[in-house]
Amino acid sequence: MPKTQLHIGRRCVAGALDQLVVWALGTGLGLLLLPSDEPPSVPTFLLFFGLTVLLWVLYMPVCEASFGRTLGKGLFDLKVIKVDGSPLTFIDTLKRHVLDSIELNGNVLVGILVLRFSSTGQRLGDMWGRTRVIYAPYRPPR
Repeated sequence: MPKTQLHIGRRCVAGALDQLVVWALGTGLGLLLLPSDEPPSVPTFLLFFGLTVLLWVLYMPVCEASFGRTLGKGLFDLKVIKVDGSPLTFIDTLKRHVLDSIELNGNVLVGILVLRFSSTGQRLGDMWGRTRVIYAPYRPPR
């Protein structure tokens, strides 16, 4: 596959926006569901952490499998596609994001370096999920 434009800046800002969306949803749900009159405890933290992970798993793969993009990717005209052109599945996009904790959360440089120096312009998660991110402005259906 020929190397395509990487859109590293767009991808970074879109990813940060998606993390903000998940964090805001997790915090909002946490504040609604968790008792506010008790001091934070380890079980409360674990529940909050689990809720955030669940939201991440639901938001990223579900949006990408359903629409090819998340809110962040949509705002920056990025789309996830399968390398072979077949339709994305939940498992494909879940594979993309399993490695996020290595590539993105705290180790952004790892993800950027792999993306920059891979011959196909893919992150590790993209390679495993056999996906890639392309520039594709949204066109509403007619």
